[in-house]
Amino acid sequence: MMPTTQPRDLLEDEAPLPNYTGNTALVLGVVAVMMLGCPWLPDPVPAWMRYFPLYLVLPTGICAALAGAITLRSMRGQADADRRRAQAGILFGSIAIIVPLAVIAWACWQLRDI
Repeated sequence: MMPTTQPRDLLEDEAPLPNYTGNTALVLGVVAVMMLGCPWLPDPVPAWMRYFPLYLVLPTGICAALAGAITLRSMRGQADADRRRAQAGILFGSIAIIVPLAVIAWACWQLRDI
């Protein structure tokens, strides 16, 4: 004789799936900051691969900051929402916006006497 067991519902026993909101902002921000380092790649890397990403840093940083702000706004009122990814995306996006603008301002200041 076989023991009788109740069928177990697997979905009831498992923990809820993690909430992945803010990943877009985080990924865009990290990619934008990583693109700032492309000019320092080794010389065997083609020049277009070292300098072309610099043209995309500012737009990618702006997209990261906007995506993070939109995500934070959509999470307003949710007590269980994890806002760290969106905040990190805003931080990295802001870094990717401020650094190129600071370099351009410095270059203009240095070149004004020439």
